[in-house]
Amino acid sequence: MTPAAFNAGKPVTLQFGFDDAKPEPYFGARAMLWSSGEKNVHVHPSCPDKTAFVTEFEEPGLYKLWAEFKINGKVITYPFVIPQKLTPWSQLLLISICDSTTQWR
Repeated sequence: MTPAAFNAGKPVTLQFGFDDAKPEPYFGARAMLWSSGEKNVHVHPSCPDKTAFVTEFEEPGLYKLWAEFKINGKVITYPFVIPQKLTPWSQLLLISICDSTTQWR
């Protein structure tokens, strides 16, 4: 899956590649994508014949994703743990909170 990480609050296209296998239609698409957390995501591919998903994750943190593909008549589920990067303002705030030597000017 690419990309391996992405930024909070920005659209991202998650793409899945396969060596020799070709995903078959599964519920009308070539794949499905799920995530866990406070805000669950359930995404279908951007095109019915592709394995690319366009989505957005609003909050930074770790996300557990499941991608499901039907290959040779069998549904296969692949789990992924994806770190979603902090936005620059969030990084600054986190550094300021964690570093007691930081002084506001």
